[in-house]
Amino acid sequence: MAEKKTELVSFRATPTLRAALKAAAEGEKRSQANFLEKLVLDYCEERGIGLPPAQPPVTRIKKPARPPVPSPRTRKTGR
Repeated sequence: MAEKKTELVSFRATPTLRAALKAAAEGEKRSQANFLEKLVLDYCEERGIGLPPAQPPVTRIKKPARPPVPSPRTRKTGR
């Protein structure tokens, strides 16, 4: 299973760089995010930069549901 994408990466770019990214991604029929991802991963592979192992998915423990609180109308009284 592929590693879940949970990290947000944001940076400022010049209009020229943004236009170049858009054109390059369109030329590869990729989104800009996917194009940058492939570019970085290919760069690391070509230069022997090891990637850290994928982190196991975080499992969240669900809290048990609290029992419903009876309304005053349905609450039994000792009368």
